[in-house]
Amino acid sequence: MTLVTAKCPECRTTDSVPADAMLVEVAAPEQPSEHIGGCARWICSTCSDVVGRAVAWHELALLLAAGARLLSEHVTETLPAHPESPPTGARFTLNDVLELHETLAGEEWFERLTTDAI
Repeated sequence: MTLVTAKCPECRTTDSVPADAMLVEVAAPEQPSEHIGGCARWICSTCSDVVGRAVAWHELALLLAAGARLLSEHVTETLPAHPESPPTGARFTLNDVLELHETLAGEEWFERLTTDAI
């Protein structure tokens, strides 16, 4: 894990923040600057608040190479299914559990598994 030394602009304390816990945003194209590449944000351990500061282009590249996460409006991430909303279907009953154990107790369960799948 790569640690980044970051100074909070609010309370002026210096923290060692894991690079993958930092969020980096590239500067808006409407406001190009040769010095400011974007903004880095993290949670300050003293303030317990999300803070951020402007970063230069070379700092932006170093943060991304270290593992900081890039914020983008155009990237859509497909999230995995949540356990709190399981797929619908028949509920697993105690008889199903007993049948599973009886099947696994026999010697032919693997053959049955592979031939049923084909």
